[in-house]
Amino acid sequence: MNYKQFKKWKKIRTKGKFRYIMITGVIKICIPYCIIRTFVSEYVHFREFGHLSNNLFAKFDLTYLLVYSIGGCIIGLFLWKRSEKEYLLKLGKNGV
Repeated sequence: MNYKQFKKWKKIRTKGKFRYIMITGVIKICIPYCIIRTFVSEYVHFREFGHLSNNLFAKFDLTYLLVYSIGGCIIGLFLWKRSEKEYLLKLGKNGV
């Protein structure tokens, strides 16, 4: 972790773990993945059957969103712990 990353993480961590996990894990990772997965699935359906499915957004249902949100929370928590570990290690070495 360099000085710029250190300062950025110091600012991020003041906003809290929950906010970081929701923004990084769910909003930045989970929701885009869920949307991309929906359109890729629809494209595959189109290639196989020659037409779009009757209800495109039925595939983008709450089940996928819930499952991917849980996955996003796990990823966000992992990223939080990794960044916090690096921050504390740097803080301990430099005494900043």
